[in-house]
Amino acid sequence: MSSNHTSMDRSLNLFPYEPSHSLAIVFSVLVGMSLVIHTVQNFYYGFWRVTFFLVWAGLVFTAGWITRAVSTYQTYNLDIYIAQAILTYLGPPVYAAAEYNVLSRLMSYIPNYNA
Repeated sequence: MSSNHTSMDRSLNLFPYEPSHSLAIVFSVLVGMSLVIHTVQNFYYGFWRVTFFLVWAGLVFTAGWITRAVSTYQTYNLDIYIAQAILTYLGPPVYAAAEYNVLSRLMSYIPNYNA
């Protein structure tokens, strides 16, 4: 009975479309490379207070795209589908928070010319 239940689950597709395997892998690699570059820059320049969120966002976003790549091969697995959706949607707001953190630090160094 359990093998019959598994075959029914495999016929279920949680995506409303056919997900792209190659796109998920390409974005996993690209975001992972960005993560490595930001981490190396943080170690080299020592800006952990300012750009910590970039590394954290990179970890979340890379994990999201990796789980997305896994979920394209297992379209019936609800747990992986939920994990990829949460991690993929959580990455960009954390990147935006990191950008605002860098912008606020940058504005403190730029002179203010009020009339």
